[in-house]
Amino acid sequence: MTRVYKLIGKPHVLCATALKCTNTPLNIPTREIFEEYERKPENAKQVIKEFLQGSPQDKERFENPLEVEEFIRKYLEHGHAETKELIRRIWGFKHKMSAEFDNSMYVFEPVSRFLTLYMWNPMNIHGQVIGRGLEASLRLLSPVDYERVDGIDKLWDSAVAANETAKSEGIPVEDRRFVRPLCARTRVALAVTPRYAAKIYNNLSKVKNKEFEEVGTDLGKIIEEDIGFIPDDRPAYSWSSHYPTDAVLKGSEYEEPLEPMKIEHYYCSEDMSCEYLVATIRGSLAMYGQMVRNAQVETRIEPWTNILKRSEFVVPRTFENKPVALACYKKLQEELSKAQLEAGSAQRLFELPYFFSMGQEAVGRIVASSHDAIKEVITHRACQKAMWEIRDNIFVPLSEELNKRHGKRIYGPDCKIIHDCSESKRFVEGRDFKYPIILDRETGKEIPCPLYEEECF
Repeated sequence: MTRVYKLIGKPHVLCATALKCTNTPLNIPTREIFEEYERKPENAKQVIKEFLQGSPQDKERFENPLEVEEFIRKYLEHGHAETKELIRRIWGFKHKMSAEFDNSMYVFEPVSRFLTLYMWNPMNIHGQVIGRGLEASLRLLSPVDYERVDGIDKLWDSAVAANETAKSEGIPVEDRRFVRPLCARTRVALAVTPRYAAKIYNNLSKVKNKEFEEVGTDLGKIIEEDIGFIPDDRPAYSWSSHYPTDAVLKGSEYEEPLEPMKIEHYYCSEDMSCEYLVATIRGSLAMYGQMVRNAQVETRIEPWTNILKRSEFVVPRTFENKPVALACYKKLQEELSKAQLEAGSAQRLFELPYFFSMGQEAVGRIVASSHDAIKEVITHRACQKAMWEIRDNIFVPLSEELNKRHGKRIYGPDCKIIHDCSESKRFVEGRDFKYPIILDRETGKEIPCPLYEEECF
């Protein structure tokens, strides 16, 4: 089975392919999506319709179905010209990934969530791996397959049952992902040069299990075909299985914070802007799955063995008033903990993370350098559109603490700093103004952002 392959084409075609593969059912190969965009523009008609139906920002652009049909007609007449327009509009929605692709991209599929979390972890300015891409959203898609290791089948069945129970109880999809184990298969579309592909290859080679070896073999062949050899570069760090024993590095152990976020070190310049920040954090692996994809901030996760010893789970508050779903989730936690202990005791260290769930709690550390990077990440991560754990538990408290130390409000979402919102907006029934739309924390339904009205009017 091929795990990694390379697609070569026009940047806008590759980008559209990557964007589409994030919400296309996982049983449809990325190569098929690419071929539709590359050779058959007429097949993109349904793609465009789906995008228009799923994007509130585009719904307001087209006031009636005839305008939608006119847009599609132009697409069919001009071929890839309208694909470029699609990419441009996605940039306008603050999704800057739409301009990250060049003439080639690596596709990793099928791969587990464990592998993608491990691969993304050092892909930032501090980890010295430059690469940008997109991963299938396990918030929007239900995994249809999983990585096979001994003892995982029954656990997967229990996780599927827990997900169905949570769904029937009305738990929002954003919180249902917490029951999914890291053995769930997903995919990644990645834009990266051979040098940094080699860093990924060398990092994957540190994990001695079947999946990582198969992915490494495929990736290594592509690199050798491109440049004739595999450079021996490595990332500055990786998600490790256990703490290093070297005495010089013992101070790197993570101390669990009393709160989900605790500032450890920070440095301010003469103008009082924060130029360097280190904070200890705590949250679910679902949260880290998003955090590690931020290229401006280093996000380190504690070793696998420490996660095993802690054996704690994040329970979204949407489960609290749903006793059946909560009981099913807690039963799954017990099964996960038992399976993890068995995997650990059997000396199967390199398979242990497959038995973690996305709701598993871990302690980590974020490191950011430069005022601009710190300000930008807080602006977006303290926004009401950010994942609730990232927003409420880390970046809102972080912005409040930094503002307190500075004695004035410098950090926070745009609505609190400049009293405006850079997110796209649309009209809401019964109201006279356009609003940014967020997902309600309790119901998962779209609602107008309450902070926008509070801070910007």
